[in-house]
Amino acid sequence: MKIITKMKLQLTAMLILTIVMSLLIGLTPVINKKKISEHFYDYIKNDRINNLVIKDAKGAIIYDGGFSKDELTRESTFHVVGDLNGSLPSSLLSTYLSNDANISLLDGYHSEQHTINLTIDLDMQKAAYKLLKSSGVNGTLFVADYNTGEVKTMVSTPSVDVKSKKKAADKAYLNKAAQAYTPGSVFKAIAVGALLEKSQSYQSLTFNCTGKYEEVSCSSAHGTVTLEEALYKSCNCGIAKFVSEHLTPEELNSFAKKAGVKSTDLMVDYPVKAGEVDANDSIRWSSDGQSKDLVTPVTIASYYGAIANNGRRQTFYYQKSNAKTSAKRIMEFRTSLFLKNALTKGMTNWYSTRFNCSCFGKTGTAETGRGTDHAWFVCSLTDTKAPTYVVVLMLEDGGSSTNAIKMTARFVNNTILGG
Repeated sequence: MKIITKMKLQLTAMLILTIVMSLLIGLTPVINKKKISEHFYDYIKNDRINNLVIKDAKGAIIYDGGFSKDELTRESTFHVVGDLNGSLPSSLLSTYLSNDANISLLDGYHSEQHTINLTIDLDMQKAAYKLLKSSGVNGTLFVADYNTGEVKTMVSTPSVDVKSKKKAADKAYLNKAAQAYTPGSVFKAIAVGALLEKSQSYQSLTFNCTGKYEEVSCSSAHGTVTLEEALYKSCNCGIAKFVSEHLTPEELNSFAKKAGVKSTDLMVDYPVKAGEVDANDSIRWSSDGQSKDLVTPVTIASYYGAIANNGRRQTFYYQKSNAKTSAKRIMEFRTSLFLKNALTKGMTNWYSTRFNCSCFGKTGTAETGRGTDHAWFVCSLTDTKAPTYVVVLMLEDGGSSTNAIKMTARFVNNTILGG
């Protein structure tokens, strides 16, 4: 602040001296307006940064004119807060500094403190970052309230310590929550949603899975499955048959778009990369979340949150000033109820990992074509004693989805529910 004050005094003195000298000697003032303007706006930028305070949902300070002294806070919040170099154009610091108004050099700027209040829970943020970092696998953990749209946690690894002089790790500047990846079986709830939105009569569909159907295969034969069982048992063959026989590629593409797969505005204050779906390439594999399917973790959270919210999707936000109160219906109540019931049965009858509250969810093991798989797990908490959160964990090249569900359960039980 001393340096900034000194700069302000020097600029003021320069202007006054130039004007006075011009008046005294009767000459036309010769002022390097461009140079003075550059210095003045540098001063304004520094002053705004020094007077900015960023707080979490509970009032804990994340940034107060300088970055936290706590390394864990700096690393866990990097993809939200950003740095002073503009490395993350979507971050708080970058967007805050880009919102400069036209300011008069003489009297149009007044220094004042500005506070940004977040919906992010710093304790949850740090716990999520520690969980991901300790796993040895890079990825993202995203948590939001599906009733209100408040983002509680948005963590991505690897991250960056803005106070470290070490070279950042590869992909450290990417916020994986907003990047698009092959979704695998977490996409199956979208495919089933498309079926039911066309006709609720498809609830009664059955299929005898022998482990192979056309070009699609399962790791083992599931036997006779209903639509409900095909979803929660993650039967590739069953979902592929049901969808390819009752939907056109255009119908699947259309519902996936409605579900948010190609949307970039699922968050008010953070752009999300558009995903992709092209069932014309292979409607069978596309219905199982493979083929050309690409979906962001934010999109999966948005869709599964809508299932929990009776078919209505809230727009996410992480700055309290951007709070939204209206929700958009993206599926019928009957569709959301079917999906909710089917995925709840999967949690209780199909997965060995246990959560300490009522919830529904889905695993996903997504083939990448590189010999490694992305591991996914998404769940929505529905217990009356639990917060209305949707949680998405994606481990990039993380292998089996078993790892993802175990890590998610640990986070939900120990951090969200408090052990």
